[in-house]
Amino acid sequence: MFQNISEEFKTYTRRLLGEERYELFVRSLEDKPCVSIRLNPLKEHSAGLSVDGRLVGKDGLVPWESGEGVYLSERFPFTSDPLFHAGVYYVQEASSMFVGHVIRQFVNTSATVLDLCAAPGGKSTLLRSELPEGSLLVANEVVTSRTRVLQENLIKWGHPDVVITHNKAEELGVLADFFDVILADVPCSGEGMFRKEAAAVSNWSPNSVQACSAGQRKIIKAVWPALKPGGLLVYSTCTLNRFENEENISWIERELDAEVVDIPNIDDRWGILRNLNNDGKNTDEHSFDVCRFIPPFTRGEGFFVCVLRKTGEWHGKQTREKVFPLKDRKLESVPNECRSWVKDSDNFSFYSGNGCVQAFKKEFTERVNRLRMHADVWNAGVAISQKRGTKWIPTHDLVLSAIYKQDSFPCVDFTYNDALRFLRGETLVLDSEIPKGWVVVCFDNVALGIIKNIGTRANNGYPWRILSSHLSNFCINGLFS
Repeated sequence: MFQNISEEFKTYTRRLLGEERYELFVRSLEDKPCVSIRLNPLKEHSAGLSVDGRLVGKDGLVPWESGEGVYLSERFPFTSDPLFHAGVYYVQEASSMFVGHVIRQFVNTSATVLDLCAAPGGKSTLLRSELPEGSLLVANEVVTSRTRVLQENLIKWGHPDVVITHNKAEELGVLADFFDVILADVPCSGEGMFRKEAAAVSNWSPNSVQACSAGQRKIIKAVWPALKPGGLLVYSTCTLNRFENEENISWIERELDAEVVDIPNIDDRWGILRNLNNDGKNTDEHSFDVCRFIPPFTRGEGFFVCVLRKTGEWHGKQTREKVFPLKDRKLESVPNECRSWVKDSDNFSFYSGNGCVQAFKKEFTERVNRLRMHADVWNAGVAISQKRGTKWIPTHDLVLSAIYKQDSFPCVDFTYNDALRFLRGETLVLDSEIPKGWVVVCFDNVALGIIKNIGTRANNGYPWRILSSHLSNFCINGLFS
């Protein structure tokens, strides 16, 4: 690994970390990356998935992640675990879970929050678990293929208070003073992923660092008008150098009328490094309060985070608000049957168009309507039903979500092998005592999706089919006693 790393990177990083830290860092690049998962507080199940010390194969808790982040002793074939597809946990790099600590320190009341560069969804699912009740999360991704992955992961996570958008930063920037918090985990040169991703090593160059730094500034400047005065920007990267980190923070302070905010309640035992100058020493040169996660000092991969507050009403050059043509302008009435599938349905607004019914909480109606007008909205709340011919049918999104009204449909708890067959999209035959019609498929009493039982077979329309052609004996249930 190390011999393939650019000499320019070695020289710069030695100067940044200092000789002693640099040697420790270099040795850590030959170690295996840490493996960690984060549990979903919405989806407890009968196996007693918990973090109370009863985990077989557990290798400790991620100390900055509120009891839900768990290190594992080795990497497992998660794709072969039905609980992974049910959204019981998310496989997430431990250092990036620190965003949850940041949210707990600063966001104590309901807020409107943007995850600007959200795919594949690790930080969006984390935000959605940590934000106070009554908060609305807008998870955005500009690349179409990555937006699909983001959508899948958020649907499986099951929290209803999410809007998924597909926009450039400047398109969201026209939503003046809309967000209380913006998380900008900006595209970067990926130096912190060197021991995890070989492509990060081969793609690195001094030119890529400079290009990333310039692109990051462009993104932040473009979205800045959408942040309320007094609102918070959580700026993060998975890289090490100061060009994309401290120097960009200094630029944001200087150019965008912002101030760095200290992140409280950080335990020295976590091994987080702060602002570094070019001899590896902590420095107060810019009075920054930043957090650097660098192996082996912290148990995880490379990560950088800093929190800034918008101190003024800087909007910069205003862009004319772009109005997106609504793909669902032709509205249709929402059948009462669909409403009956939603728990506490009186608290929800229902929007029916383009053959789909979506449900979101009434308190978000004004914000969702503004987003629909000025952003490319893929999902608002939960898509509970789709129109097929003259009938409205329930969706996988519905039964995976926290708003599903239990017992709206009969449930069948599959064996491990049958659960994998369902996830591969195979046609299934249910036991004769299972009633005909729509049936919720579960594994270990956690919903995986829904099928139509017609008696001789069950039609399987599972949308995210796994590609494995063989059955595995793996299930993360086996990690827990």
